[in-house]
Amino acid sequence: MKRFDAIIGAGIGAAMALVCLLVYAVSPATAYFHLFLISVLPAILAAFGAHLAKIREDLENENRRIRARAEVLANQSMTDDITGLYNHRHLLEEIEREIERARRHGRGLCGIMLDVDNFKRINDRYGHLVGDYVLREIAYVINKSIRSVDIVGRYGGDEFVVILPETGYESAGEVAQRIRQAVREHGFFICKDKPVSVTASLGLLLFKDAEHLDAARFLEGVDEAMLCAKTLGKDRICTEALRSAAAPAFEPPARFIV
Repeated sequence: MKRFDAIIGAGIGAAMALVCLLVYAVSPATAYFHLFLISVLPAILAAFGAHLAKIREDLENENRRIRARAEVLANQSMTDDITGLYNHRHLLEEIEREIERARRHGRGLCGIMLDVDNFKRINDRYGHLVGDYVLREIAYVINKSIRSVDIVGRYGGDEFVVILPETGYESAGEVAQRIRQAVREHGFFICKDKPVSVTASLGLLLFKDAEHLDAARFLEGVDEAMLCAKTLGKDRICTEALRSAAAPAFEPPARFIV
């Protein structure tokens, strides 16, 4: 840009010199005035060019700040304040997106819902700040246990949802087991003296046909599976749920219960 400005300045100077020579033939006094203008014109152009460069630099810096701020606001609009995971609204968007992708490719979709066992007791005994700490640690454990292709978000309260794209029961079960075991073995330093053990119940479900699936049905299914795990004793994984009070003796296949 500076080289371009210099070329323009030189061109203008040469044109002015030619004009002065022509004017000198008619009026020497006018020619001297134009020669004076030629002598100060490069300095004027240089100052003006420097001013334009400063304006351009300020605009670029401001654009960078605006883009950075927009990125921060975009992240804030889709992340949960406590855990840093996707929030409820964006989680629903991700579920719908993965359902549409599964439908387009004729595949099923797996999901996990995790609920922290006895979380209300933790809140009541230690306070909500400690409860928030437990949620952050749970989010950390889940993130460390899932695969790079999996999507996790905080559904609400102490419930988390994991979406497992293009995954069968066996692989999804391995992920769920990894999460459950990692939560159980993680040290939650609620008390200063020693870590406190926290467990979680997980519902795992494979929706084989995504054709008529939507986010509401997806969440209803994994929620019922999670409630099944709670009913069967907590700190376990269940792939089916008690469908109604009319079937209290219902138990899912043993191979789907951990």
